[in-house]
Amino acid sequence: TIRGLELEAEVQVAPRWRLGGHAAWIDARYDRYVAVGPGNTPVDAAGRRLFNAPEYSGRTFLKYQSQLGAAGALSLWLEALMQSTVYFTALNDPIERQGPYGLVNANITLRPRRHWSIGVFARNLTDTDYLTGTSSVPPPAIAGRPGERRRFGLQFTLMN
Repeated sequence: TIRGLELEAEVQVAPRWRLGGHAAWIDARYDRYVAVGPGNTPVDAAGRRLFNAPEYSGRTFLKYQSQLGAAGALSLWLEALMQSTVYFTALNDPIERQGPYGLVNANITLRPRRHWSIGVFARNLTDTDYLTGTSSVPPPAIAGRPGERRRFGLQFTLMN
């Protein structure tokens, strides 16, 4: 059974400035599900949270856009994302989970011509450590798939 609520909004707070985001709550639980437990034994997962489904998540952003005359257009963008704990198994194993975390990303883009743009970006500015999944094969080893580390880059985009 999955129940939830999501609210989303975007407003223009000043000329050229937009603020927006969303917040979500989800209660996703197994009604009936027999999962494979330790030693390949069947375990009733009824009532436990659906794996990889955070109870709370959200995103907020601030965006600036301006025309620069013959120089084109400039946009600045900053966003913050967050999510609550997720489990990576149907049994909600306390070891195979990711606790709450947040990320901050930013982007500056110059579009001097209609069909291309150039920008610089930063992902995970706070260099937060987080997992996107786990694997426990072969038991008892557990491996984690790390999320993206802090990254800076230059992006050139061609548009049709």
